Amino acid sequence: MVGETPPKLLLSDKTFRLHVYEHVRKDFLAWSLTSYPLRAQIERAISGAAGLANNLPQSSIVEFVATFPPLPEQRQIAEYLERETVKINVLVEEHRRLIELLKEKRQAMISQAVVRGLNPTVATRDSGVNWLGRIPAHWDAVALKRISPALTVGIVVNPSSYVASEGLPFLYGGDIREDRIDLFDCRRISTEDSERNAKTRLQAGDLVTVRVGAPGVTAVVPREAEGGNCASVMLIRRGDFDSRWLCYTMNDRVVRFQVEVVQYGAAQEQFNISHAVEFILPRPGKDEQKLIADHLDTETAKLDELVAEAEAAMTLLRDRRSALISAAVTGKIDVRGLAPQPEAVAA
Repeated sequence: MVGETPPKLLLSDKTFRLHVYEHVRKDFLAWSLTSYPLRAQIERAISGAAGLANNLPQSSIVEFVATFPPLPEQRQIAEYLERETVKINVLVEEHRRLIELLKEKRQAMISQAVVRGLNPTVATRDSGVNWLGRIPAHWDAVALKRISPALTVGIVVNPSSYVASEGLPFLYGGDIREDRIDLFDCRRISTEDSERNAKTRLQAGDLVTVRVGAPGVTAVVPREAEGGNCASVMLIRRGDFDSRWLCYTMNDRVVRFQVEVVQYGAAQEQFNISHAVEFILPRPGKDEQKLIADHLDTETAKLDELVAEAEAAMTLLRDRRSALISAAVTGKIDVRGLAPQPEAVAA
């Protein structure tokens, strides 16, 4: 909403300027345009515009139907919504900040565990790597190629030619999240084609790392993906290590920093496997790897639950905000007397 229209206002061809009649307040109209009834009309107009994806025809705007009470009531509704939505927005922001802090705490906890271990009083030594600093004295700092028995890249030559309507999971970079893989919406590959590409056939406990788009994001291959295959991602074969520990370490800043150093590409950031095999990781013994992974599984689950609760609360607050706006501008709630009157203010 523009208070005073600038004398030389220029608009793009995708922007409309709405002038209101004297019986309509601009602030009330602005609230109405965000309400469910108007949003539903907008969405129908967008979806019904042939060849104009995500465009709103001007011819549709002038046909939208809305309710307009008398001007004094429009003012009361607008003032009421301004006051009440500010309260809701403050609560939403508090939850957003809480989520941010919980995620920061989660990352700090993981970093502490995979770089310094679980014992805060353990003896440490210089890792010999400038950017890594000190690590527990009984750990070593080794290249990724010394941890996994084999590192390779998924199918890179015409991987789309192997996509089938059904079969085993066929993982692309977009299916990989930190600590998990989206098997529900991933592509499929036939058992025969996966077996023909045995070099990249998945085994439970392997790790897959995104190379292009969101380089460095890593997840452990679950049993449900056993026998499937992958395209373009880096495949880290399971070996004499705890796969969960390696996954936490690969997703931590200690490795992400190295990914950022070697990645290239403006439109699509990526890295080469020739660089990845040289990534340096702080490595504890296998028993300690399991202890670290068990600890992080338990503690991150607690934090993830708190994040989920805060996100759910934010969704409810936003839904309440939308419902409140719709109810107010359509007259389903009576705000007369809830917003201060000019006479009362003057008195």
